Amino acid sequence: MNTRSDVERDGLAYHRLHALASQFDAVLQSHRAMLLTSQSVLLSVAAFVSQGHPASGPFKWLPLTLCAMGVFMLLVWAWVIIPGSQDVAFCEWMLLRLEAGEPVGDTFYTDLVRWQRDRSSQKLRVLREHPLGKLLGEANLSRRILNYGLPSAFALCWISLIVFVLSR
Repeated sequence: MNTRSDVERDGLAYHRLHALASQFDAVLQSHRAMLLTSQSVLLSVAAFVSQGHPASGPFKWLPLTLCAMGVFMLLVWAWVIIPGSQDVAFCEWMLLRLEAGEPVGDTFYTDLVRWQRDRSSQKLRVLREHPLGKLLGEANLSRRILNYGLPSAFALCWISLIVFVLSR
């Protein structure tokens, strides 16, 4: 039987976890918007520049330089967006556990720092092995599309542009 202090402690933990998840999600969305905008602008400028001039001399190197910047921004996407998304998933997983009556303890900030230290494959394994983590993973199709599909689409655009510029 839960005592009043247990319920109050769990309620406080829930609100703290919810605030943390909201904060991480807001940061994640702003990073996604920033990287999506930078990819769009770089790709647009590179495509525009590569259309108007023969692919020789300095005109060949300008779109290729922009392509290199775009590829670098895709790496930044992998270094920032995917781990940020996993941090949000951790907070959501802790919330699901708390709602299910599982003890999450009072050290979820420390647990989050430990989580952030782990490699992606370890994080995914932990989530897949826990029933609520598995449920969370199955429910987040849009997150997987944003994390992997969108940068893959931009990578194809960059590859197409590089092939176009080098074939001229």
